[in-house]
Order: sequence, then structure tokens, then C-alpha cells
Amino acid sequence: LAILLWDCYFPLPLKVDEPEPFPPSLMGYLVDPSVERPDLAKRLGPPDATRDEGRLWIYGRARVVWRDYANLIGAGYIGAHHYLLARFGDDGRLVSCEEIVDAGCTPSGLCLEQDPDPWMTFPGPVEADRIVVYQQGRTLDDVTVSRPDGTCRMVVFLRGNGQDERPLLAGLPGGTDLRTLTTAGVYLRDLEAGTHQVELFDWFRRERLGRFLFGCGQGETVCLSVSKDENPWSVKVSTTVTSLTWEECVQFAGNRRLVLD
Repeated sequence: LAILLWDCYFPLPLKVDEPEPFPPSLMGYLVDPSVERPDLAKRLGPPDATRDEGRLWIYGRARVVWRDYANLIGAGYIGAHHYLLARFGDDGRLVSCEEIVDAGCTPSGLCLEQDPDPWMTFPGPVEADRIVVYQQGRTLDDVTVSRPDGTCRMVVFLRGNGQDERPLLAGLPGGTDLRTLTTAGVYLRDLEAGTHQVELFDWFRRERLGRFLFGCGQGETVCLSVSKDENPWSVKVSTTVTSLTWEECVQFAGNRRLVLD
């Protein structure tokens, strides 16, 4: 009987009282409009990611919420990611500072999605290229076709096939960091006119899948649709990049959320 009871025993996950990564004392300090980037960096160190040409600083902290001693979920713990979104004005002073847990939108309309990998264990590291930020309500339809003189415009998005909706990583021209392409968002960048390339990477393996060269003339808008090629006999991802007209671009991506790049 004792053996049977032992075999049926599974300790339940226990609540862990880890401290809040962004406590009220910090959030109270960050309502001061005189706070500037060096002040925040002194408190929290350099940001884990930046968006909107450095006007938005993002800090991510992982926090264990439940400890799963029976290892029922395979990871041994259940956690959450806390994100601090600090927006600075053109004068370098803090405009707003808001927190998001795991994913969602702030009262000011900033929306963040974290790594959607269902196999990700908590608490995992915060990776800048896996953070996708949107301005709530902004879509490609809200963007005018005009652009600064001497530049061209690039629009790129991942076209879903209804089956494998996992994102891809992309090295986009005009930047140094990888970006996550999802089936929900669309990227827009103004570039110097000329020849550019988009590099695509396997999202899990971080292996390069290939590159796509395209010309972008002064005053032009180039829309690139990235598709995954289905191959049931291979585990390796293959992709195709297609150049669309502006009308096709709006048709396929006009209602997608514009990513805050």
C-alpha cells in the first residue's frame, strides 16, 4: 500500500515570492519628467532593446512565480516576463514609463509581444530580436506613401500559410539588429536609394536561410512578402521573397499592425 501511495504522489507547484523586478519605488521615481536616459541607465543599466530610433527603451526581467517540484510541466518552474517600456522625447527627457507582464498593451497604446515559442522555458533570457512592439491602432493604411527626399521606402511582412505560423528572423537593411517577422505585423523603413538585401534566418536554429537582393529607387516604395515553402519531407525551413505592387501590399498587409521599429 505504501508503494502504491508513493507512486501516486505528486507534489503540487508551490507559490514563490520573488520580488517584483520593477517595484513601486522605482515606478514612482520614473514619473519624474526630469529623468533622462543616463539617469535610467544608472538605475537599471543599458536597455535590453531599443525601438523608435532610440526613443523607446525596453527592459526585460524574468521572474519565477511557481516552483514545480514534480516537474509536471517539464521545466521545473512557471514564470513570467516583466517588461518596462520607457519612452523619451526628442529633448531626451522621459515622457512615460509603463510595465507589461508577458504581453499586452499599456494605457498609452504601446503593445508588446514576447517570444511566442511554446517550448520556451521560464525564466528565459530576454532577447532583443524576439521583442515585437506595436503602436495600438496603427496599420499600413495609416501611412502615407510620401517619404523624405533622396530615400526610398521598404515594407516587409511574413505571409502566413494557415499552418506553420511560427515567425522568422530577418536582418533588414538600415539596421544592425535582427527583427522578428510575424504573421500579425508589418515593418516599414525609409532607406537610402540603391541596392539592399534582406537576410532570413531560421527562428529556432538561428541559421541563415538565404538573402534577397532588391533595388530601391529614389521615391519608390518596395513591398516584400516573405513566404515559407512547405516541404513535409524536410525539417529545414525554406522561404520565398516576392516583390509586390503597392496595391497588392495594401491588399495583403493593409490591416496588419505597424511594428514600432
